[in-house]
Amino acid sequence: MAELRQVDGSRVERFYSQDLSRYFWWFICITPATNGGCDFGFFDLQIRDNREGMAGEINLNGLPWDKISADLKLIQGKTFDDPLVRYAWLGTEC
Repeated sequence: MAELRQVDGSRVERFYSQDLSRYFWWFICITPATNGGCDFGFFDLQIRDNREGMAGEINLNGLPWDKISADLKLIQGKTFDDPLVRYAWLGTEC
């Protein structure tokens, strides 16, 4: 699992993936805790956009969902059916 860490003084970002060529989890801690934890933050799943141009739908079939869900479980102790896991589409350019 790849992990990169960036600290800019006011937030912490980490990136996790078992297959960086296809996806990565982007953890953003907006309010780092003094004990090294995180008081407020979120995970964002980033996937490669293989569309031609910006038209059409992004195809989620064929993604390594076993690795993606294993990362979520390992990193956050959650599964996709957990009520705390929320889904949102942030637009065509996100």
